[in-house]
Amino acid sequence: MKKLTCGGLFSGIGGFCYGFESESFETLWAIDLDKDATDTYRENFKNVEVIQGDIASLNEMKAKLPQVDLLHAGFPCQSFSQAGNRKGFDDPRGALFFEIIKFIANQGSNRPAAILLENSPHLMWGDGGAWFDRVRIELQRSGYWFGPENAPIIDARAHGGLPQRRERLFMVALSREVFDYNPFFGLEENNVVD
Repeated sequence: MKKLTCGGLFSGIGGFCYGFESESFETLWAIDLDKDATDTYRENFKNVEVIQGDIASLNEMKAKLPQVDLLHAGFPCQSFSQAGNRKGFDDPRGALFFEIIKFIANQGSNRPAAILLENSPHLMWGDGGAWFDRVRIELQRSGYWFGPENAPIIDARAHGGLPQRRERLFMVALSREVFDYNPFFGLEENNVVD
């Protein structure tokens, strides 16, 4: 059986990559703007191609990277968070979501079969739900099954046993070229003692 592969945008020091590698995915490449983060990433993942750069610049070059089964991206959340400035896509950090969409388009027929995006839960409701609706429309236009049923809010305490509450929105989009329908089902809470 073929090993599933993944690549990461906004990869930081490799938290997402570590999780997927723990589940037997092979990380082929990772991209982050921050030099300190990419230096740390290289120490943590010696066999992964790490690109220290701006996703917008990569998109301008129409950079094509090796095809992966899954693309994951924890794009900046400050503009979507209730604790942040709540400017949504009007904030340059929030607008980086559209760079993810451009990146996927630039991959052409090598687009990933699945996409996992992570952000603040407030992205679901911000601007009266318009932020989430925009994400939904862009992913659907890009050829992916995606809707509210693909966007669980996961609490690190309930699902991972961490001592503090830390809710995050996970958005899973599945390629219409690979999947005949949207087979995504919600997650059940682990039986973690409070």
